[in-house]
Amino acid sequence: MSSSNAQWMLKDSLIAILVVVLWGFNFVPIKVTLQYLTPFELGTVRFLFAVIPMCFFMALPKVRWRWLLMSGLLQGFGQFSLMFVSIEVGMTAALASVLAQTQIYFTAFGSFLIFRSRPSVLLWVSMGTAAIGLLFYGYSAVSTGGEVTILGIILMLGAAAMWSGANMVARVVAKESQNYNPLGYIVWSSLPAAVCFMIVVAITSPDASKWLVWQTYQEITPILWMSFMYLGWASTIVAYGLWTQLLKRHDANKVAPFSLGVPITGMFAGIWILGEAVDKWQWIGTAFIGLSLLIVMFAPKWFKKWA
Repeated sequence: MSSSNAQWMLKDSLIAILVVVLWGFNFVPIKVTLQYLTPFELGTVRFLFAVIPMCFFMALPKVRWRWLLMSGLLQGFGQFSLMFVSIEVGMTAALASVLAQTQIYFTAFGSFLIFRSRPSVLLWVSMGTAAIGLLFYGYSAVSTGGEVTILGIILMLGAAAMWSGANMVARVVAKESQNYNPLGYIVWSSLPAAVCFMIVVAITSPDASKWLVWQTYQEITPILWMSFMYLGWASTIVAYGLWTQLLKRHDANKVAPFSLGVPITGMFAGIWILGEAVDKWQWIGTAFIGLSLLIVMFAPKWFKKWA
């Protein structure tokens, strides 16, 4: 069965929800580590952890090198450099988790242009419902004042566009090499991302040489080590590996909307771990996004002609 014709099953929904949870909690260690590292240092650490030690156990996937390179540059270096710099120059973690989900609109547009994959009526309804929720989240973040800047918003939208580009690459890979290993694909595509981040750190950081001194690693706290491991292994290797597996079996338009749950899990992670406050606009936005996910997951069974 070809990847694009695979039937969506309950197992796929559960995998997508697991990915959403892992990505939602992703913003907590990002916020913690950016207190000690520059955005490009964080990118280096994240993708080095994604590559090492997994590269010693994972064979190179049977895909063209150019796709590994493009995925690493788009999803690795492009998406996360823009995201980390956005948070650094003027973006809250909550709004970042919201704006990242605009990738579903970039993905829908790209899928139509490249694969002629038209969004279904229900997908349009779901995306419209989610857009309302995203607007409530955005209003909440901007109305708090101070932390959010126009540059931060532009950079975060750029990160979302990079993510959608990586989704397109994954679909091309799935069509060319249906038997490739998604986990190996994520591990080895993380290598060019790590190299790009290291080059930028070496060029732009005045104290980049500190990473060549053993004492630097001795001074890293256990909380930072755990944050590094979560970002490199849980939210990159596990989450993106599972996400790529879904993209291997299904059209990007079917997979991408599940990422709308990331702001919800990110919000609860902020409440539970960081003690962040949630206002009424965020709760209203959560309700709309939750409704959009219910439409994606269950409405096709009830309204098959619109699915």
